[in-house]
Amino acid sequence: MRGPRQLLGAALLVASCATSPLRARDAHFTGYLPIPPGQSRLYVYRPETSIKTPRDEAPMEVDSRPLAHLGRDEYVSITLPPGTHRLGASPPAATGYNPHPPARVFELEADRATYCRVFPIPEGVVFLWDIRCGKDPEAHAALRECTAAPLDRTVDWQP
Repeated sequence: MRGPRQLLGAALLVASCATSPLRARDAHFTGYLPIPPGQSRLYVYRPETSIKTPRDEAPMEVDSRPLAHLGRDEYVSITLPPGTHRLGASPPAATGYNPHPPARVFELEADRATYCRVFPIPEGVVFLWDIRCGKDPEAHAALRECTAAPLDRTVDWQP
């Protein structure tokens, strides 16, 4: 039979593990953010999937600037000026990644949102990032199941 000290120690260990995850998972999607007048909003998300990747993160960039490292079931949202932009997976340093990361060039319209899904596709012993973009929020409903990922603050991204 365990004594009170052993039970208290086990409870404290469980509580410390539960409250200190590797990534903050408490910023659930709460709704679509407003779009500043004359600007565009970009949502980039990675839905939950059973496909495991070597680092289990998608290092994303917009217009060759670091955006975020998206884990499974995470998203980021930024405002950008209307016009042509490029979304891509940053060249990774780890083995097992595609040496030629994919990118999508897309047109952002003023006062509208664009939604881009990032998804790993196994390709032999490596995987490729698939990036699909569109303007219909219902076609990208999986975004609403994601949690917010931190933006890369080495770049001056707007909130």
